[in-house]
Amino acid sequence: MDPVEPRITVDLSQAIKITNVHLNAILSQHAQQLAELDDEDPPAAPLHAHSVVFGPTASPLPPVDSTAEGLKRARSCSPQFFAQENAAEGGKTDPVPHAASHRPRKKKRPEKHKANRQEKRAQIQATDEHTRQRVGLASKIGISRTRRRRAAQSAAEADDIPLSQSGLPPRRMLDLASALAEPGMRLITLDMQGQVSTKAIMDADNQVIAVLNCGPSGAEDWNEVTQQASTAMDAAAKLLYGPDYDKAPPEQDIDSPRRGPHYAVHMGNGMGGGQQRPTPFALHASVLHILTSLFIHRAIARFVGLANVLFQLYAPKLHNYYFRTMKALSKWDRDLPLLAPLCSCVFACVTFNFGPQTVTLPHLDFLNLSWGWCFITALGWYDYRRGGHLILWDLRLIIEFPPGATFAIPSAILRHSNVSIQQGEKRFSFTQYTSAGIFRFVNRGFQTDVTLKANMSKAEQREFAATAQTRYSEGLKMYSTLEELKMRAFM
Repeated sequence: MDPVEPRITVDLSQAIKITNVHLNAILSQHAQQLAELDDEDPPAAPLHAHSVVFGPTASPLPPVDSTAEGLKRARSCSPQFFAQENAAEGGKTDPVPHAASHRPRKKKRPEKHKANRQEKRAQIQATDEHTRQRVGLASKIGISRTRRRRAAQSAAEADDIPLSQSGLPPRRMLDLASALAEPGMRLITLDMQGQVSTKAIMDADNQVIAVLNCGPSGAEDWNEVTQQASTAMDAAAKLLYGPDYDKAPPEQDIDSPRRGPHYAVHMGNGMGGGQQRPTPFALHASVLHILTSLFIHRAIARFVGLANVLFQLYAPKLHNYYFRTMKALSKWDRDLPLLAPLCSCVFACVTFNFGPQTVTLPHLDFLNLSWGWCFITALGWYDYRRGGHLILWDLRLIIEFPPGATFAIPSAILRHSNVSIQQGEKRFSFTQYTSAGIFRFVNRGFQTDVTLKANMSKAEQREFAATAQTRYSEGLKMYSTLEELKMRAFM
């Protein structure tokens, strides 16, 4: 007899309520301090050694080298990276087709701007790490000089404020003892969930703002599924970075990615960096084959389906918004590849974090939809009671995050990171999300804000800007309250 597929139910009696936190207040605070009003696409970011950039599918690239030096180059699969490698080796540089390669060259700035740049550099050097984090982020997403100066001033004023009030976590790896020593932190262990596999987190307005799931209730084979998924991640990492990729993992330094020093590759569609439309990530054919095989792996597919069910149960209105947006986009561009059928996955992108020790630094995923959810699945072999915990800094929570668990959080609102794991352990994860640029593109009638504003009068532009200010509050209305979920459960 075939085994019965476990069913997931909404048990609101085990919810965690944070009575002194309002999610809309946190969002307003971040929007004010970091100017995360995503009414414009950010400028194109420079290439990074550990990331894959946006771009249209290019011509065939050189095969992935399996040597030690080749494994380092495999961290970046962008066409520009291979072009730079060819130039560095003295070879003939063949221009690779990319959206950025056809942009006109910028005019040289007048000498009067030199003093402004020196003033900004002096301000950054005179402040502490938190100030550099704020000013650097503001500059990265294209904020004006006046707002950058205000960000520096507010960060300097926050130096004398306790961490619990300033909301600025230390940008360094923390073990469990150090994380618990931070002011106001509370530990949520797996034992606190009892027999309930899913636990919701609510804010003071009774909105479900996060979901913690440790596997479907009644799924006796979930440990086996977790082992299979972890093995698949490890095998894919060896194909991408070599069989000894875990012998010399990336180290944290000034050039480390913002989320932490670990191998990560994105797959799917995104929009950012000045793109004019949603575009698949530029991946070498061999890399795309490895990631696609991993994504459709039977064990990984069960985690993807679980996330989709949790999304529908705990945030049905938000899930419907994702579904309608991706359905409209796929109808507008039938050649745009989706990760999976929308009935199984409504997200546009997935990021595989291959570790070998995936431990993130405190960060915000500010390019994601501000009120959207990001689903994080933890895999690997590590002692979850000693490390790997999810830290939600704005909620002052440290949550045990065992392998096989899937958590959903608004990653663009809540600052989050992980507790470091023990030496010799392996921790992988994969995240599912959709960038804010895709929603803007669809909501603007399949065009960018720049194109839309070009055909507006001054009065229409002012009305457009005023409407953008209310987008966040309207977005948070897509969250569900306890009463709404209870009524839905009995319908």
